[in-house]
Amino acid sequence: MEDIVIFAKKTKLLGAAIGCLVFEAFSIYYFIYGLPEGRNPFKPLVPGAAVIGAPMFGIVLIYVCFRLLRPSPAVIINREGILDNASIFSAGLIHWHEIKTMFVYRVIDTPMLGIIPFDSDVIIARQSPVKKFFFRISKSATEGPPFTIPEVALPMSAEELLRMIRRYHEKLSLNSETNSEK
Repeated sequence: MEDIVIFAKKTKLLGAAIGCLVFEAFSIYYFIYGLPEGRNPFKPLVPGAAVIGAPMFGIVLIYVCFRLLRPSPAVIINREGILDNASIFSAGLIHWHEIKTMFVYRVIDTPMLGIIPFDSDVIIARQSPVKKFFFRISKSATEGPPFTIPEVALPMSAEELLRMIRRYHEKLSLNSETNSEK
């Protein structure tokens, strides 16, 4: 069976870069100038939000620009499993035997493909130290799936990706059954 290789749409990456640039500019502006004078209950929070926002949007902006300049597949579906490279904190290769279930869900109106493995610690152990740190924080802070592929990084809907993955896996299972009977 041939691998299914899915690249992110350049227009979506460009949109993400522009969005990051805008939020980066707002973060820096509000850090330097703060909110306008007057009564505003959020005024004390602005410097902290700007200090967190500027580096966060800056890192994502650098990542998105890198992906624009050096395109690489967002997702690869192959005999081994699903290679997730769709976001800055992607899981990498998740083997078929490690996947318990997959489903589409929404986070703040953004569709995502959620992947729940039998043991997320096995997959987290293969990550870089930075990714391990963020996966562990995410695991303890949320009740959602530990690994996600955001629709915004795909040239198709998350539902369509899920259907492709399931069809590929069914064909792979049928081929392996046929080969084992021979």
